[in-house]
Amino acid sequence: MEHLLTKWEPLLKKMLFTLGIHPNEHDECLQAARLRLWKSIEEGKELTATFVKIRAKGGMLDHLAKRNRTLEREVASDSPPERQYLQETSFGSLMDELNKGLSKKEYDYLITLMQGKEEESGYSPSRQRSFKSELRKKVIALLS
Repeated sequence: MEHLLTKWEPLLKKMLFTLGIHPNEHDECLQAARLRLWKSIEEGKELTATFVKIRAKGGMLDHLAKRNRTLEREVASDSPPERQYLQETSFGSLMDELNKGLSKKEYDYLITLMQGKEEESGYSPSRQRSFKSELRKKVIALLS
């Protein structure tokens, strides 16, 4: 059975790039696809190009979905308890503190994010990601 799987290895690797899977996930996704194909061989299915593409893609995407669900549960359960500082402070005073600690540009972008209008900010998606990351670090530092 191993030689049947080896025959489809180039197609599986191509699918990783077609699906846009991050390189850190390649080994696990390849293994999930191989396992899915292995089960199909055990069931007596004939491996055609179309069948392999469908089964392998399903295996890879199922693996990623399962991993994401697991990560969401882990992140939710590992969240630190709310700091007492944040529970006893009003929203207005937090915003005043942020207004004092952030530059005008940063504070305006924070307000834009809070209003859900980041597309209207005029920044490219990559700049928005970078700016959000920088802003998040600064806000955490200010409120800690």
